[in-house]
Amino acid sequence: MSIRWKIIAVLGVVTILYAGIDHLSLRFLFAKQSEHIGRERAEEDLQQVLSSLEGEKQELAELAAAWADWLASAGSDALGDSLGTQLMVGCNVHVLYLCAADGRVLHHRVLDPETGSEIQLRQLPGHALGVNHPALAWFDGQPERRSLAATDKGILALASRRTAEELPGGTLILGRFLDSACLARVAERQGVRLELLAGDWAAQGADPAIVEASARSEGGVVFGAATAEALSVGRTLVDWEGRDTLLLEVESPRRSDSRDAKFKGYVLLSSLATALILTFVLMRLLERVVVRPLGLLTHHTVEVGKGNSAVAPLDLASQDELGTLAREFGRMLERLEVLRREASNASRQAGMSEVATCVLHNVGNALNSATVAAGLVRSGAQALAVDDLVQLAEVLEHEAHDLPGFLASEGRDRKLVAFARELGDGLSSQRRGLLMELSRLDETIQRIVLLITTQQSLAGGRGFPERVSLAAQLDEVVELTRSAASSGVVEWRREYEDVPETVTDRHRLVEILLVLIRNARQAVEESGRADGSVTLRIRRSGERRVCVEVEDNGAGIAPENLTRIFAGGFTTKKTGLGYSLHHACNAATELGGTLSGESAGPGAGACFRLEVPLVQVPTALRPASARASMESPVPV
Repeated sequence: MSIRWKIIAVLGVVTILYAGIDHLSLRFLFAKQSEHIGRERAEEDLQQVLSSLEGEKQELAELAAAWADWLASAGSDALGDSLGTQLMVGCNVHVLYLCAADGRVLHHRVLDPETGSEIQLRQLPGHALGVNHPALAWFDGQPERRSLAATDKGILALASRRTAEELPGGTLILGRFLDSACLARVAERQGVRLELLAGDWAAQGADPAIVEASARSEGGVVFGAATAEALSVGRTLVDWEGRDTLLLEVESPRRSDSRDAKFKGYVLLSSLATALILTFVLMRLLERVVVRPLGLLTHHTVEVGKGNSAVAPLDLASQDELGTLAREFGRMLERLEVLRREASNASRQAGMSEVATCVLHNVGNALNSATVAAGLVRSGAQALAVDDLVQLAEVLEHEAHDLPGFLASEGRDRKLVAFARELGDGLSSQRRGLLMELSRLDETIQRIVLLITTQQSLAGGRGFPERVSLAAQLDEVVELTRSAASSGVVEWRREYEDVPETVTDRHRLVEILLVLIRNARQAVEESGRADGSVTLRIRRSGERRVCVEVEDNGAGIAPENLTRIFAGGFTTKKTGLGYSLHHACNAATELGGTLSGESAGPGAGACFRLEVPLVQVPTALRPASARASMESPVPV
């Protein structure tokens, strides 16, 4: 019998036994009517909680109506300090927006519900919301709209109201965070425990039964796990975009007499005892038919993973799937080496492609700058005051027969001197502008030549040892990756110890440094920090090893991704392929070094360390060309 049928048979017997015992227990020892009453009471508690939440939105709507009327009477001069923090705190309002009819934000303030300090919300930008923003749309002809929204700081109750036509604004938006303190007040008033969740409900600890049932229902009431003390009930709520993204979960306490409690306790104990007995039987059976063979196969796999090629082939006597798996395992090992070489070649090609893409991107930016400079020179040349000079020459030529008399009459000599001076000053200014643009054009062309020269110096075969200065190589890669189209400003800091030159594969080293520096730059720009910086360090990590560190204060890495970032095909970027760090790790291994990374979490930056051997430079080895170190810090 195959292992599949063995497991099916065992689980079938266990399932039938447990289902029969559980059915009898529920049928004869549990009062169905009590459960029905409990559900009705739970629905009532849920409705009362919904009424309380609706009361929060109703209070905001009344405040919005009162404030809108007050603004209509006070006029646009009341848009300043009158709508300040003191008024919002006094009315328990955390969000205040006054928007124009086209969505522009005329006045806004968002307060942290815990500290009271002003904050920013990604969902409510401070400059403009847009006419189709959920807070402004879907009034359906009504003067006001109430909604719930999931934000960075939690779930927000909103009330939007159209303002008077004479005001500069089109919509007044008030919001209140439904934080833990607010929900605790509602729960204490209703005598229940509640959770209001947004996003991934299961990850936030929601009842799995409620999550699964809510996915099937269309906004109706669903029930979750039931205990002797409480019954969980939930319902999805519509957010400000009209989607069922919010889940209200209420744990309603059971209200029953002592007899019901005894029955429920007996059923719980009997079910628990039955489950423990059947679990013990199931574990003993599965240990014989599944666990023990899997243990042997696992031990064999671990030995192979440690590189112990002398381990004897595993030959299970069974003829089921595990036996077949053990026999096929040997054939699989023969293909692993072939697949490893193919993966290494693929990651190497991906790294080469990224280097070429980076160079082409920089050259493209430089060509754009050159095109702009050439256009400015052409415009400046066309704007030269040559026509005025030609006209002056024609007048003088026409009066050449009596030029002294012509100039002496009507004060033309003074006017001619003033005109010539003004004309000369204008031409001089225009010449300086043309020379400045030509200088910029020359700098751009020199940068293109520098980029192409750098790329040519990096091209060539791999595996040839060269004399390399780590400091100069780091600076060269920073310059290579510099992009004129960069969206942010990155401050480059250098902390270089006095480390001697080493002998290594320069092309492999450049590929690794290019990946680390580019990732650090992108992480800083993605975080949007005004003080974004990347720190480059070179230090000894031993007598014969040197460490290169690239540390940024950018977006950071989630803890669950730290063990996966070097795996081939894994990426957190929308446009990434997931081979950069994988290829860099393989290249570090080929250099006889290691590549590691660490991060304290999202928003805390990251640090990657490359350790390579410090090889003494032979006297006969010709030094490789390297560009001089850049000044620090360098804004990019």
